[in-house]
Amino acid sequence: MVTKAELEAELELLRRELAEAREKAPGPRAPAPDAPEEAGARDMDEGDGEEAARTPEQAIAEILKAHGLDAADLDGLAGQLADELGELMGKRPALTAISIFALGFVLGRLSK
Repeated sequence: MVTKAELEAELELLRRELAEAREKAPGPRAPAPDAPEEAGARDMDEGDGEEAARTPEQAIAEILKAHGLDAADLDGLAGQLADELGELMGKRPALTAISIFALGFVLGRLSK
């Protein structure tokens, strides 16, 4: 079993690596790891009006870019998901039918 001291040492190492990565990475500065979540939300609400002029597509593109993705990546992932679901229907039709039934049942219960 891992001791508390080992976990704390690993946590400190990860924090240092994160701080180094933030210093090296270009782009908008992320909030400090010790800052509360509400502080980041408050900063977003106190925008200078520039954010209000952006379209939803631009906002989504910026969020994706901040996480290292772009629209082409999402298109590729969507295509890969569709291919894998198609293969699943061919390989395991019973599992697919049960999954579809379960999904319909849950959605039906949620819509009541």
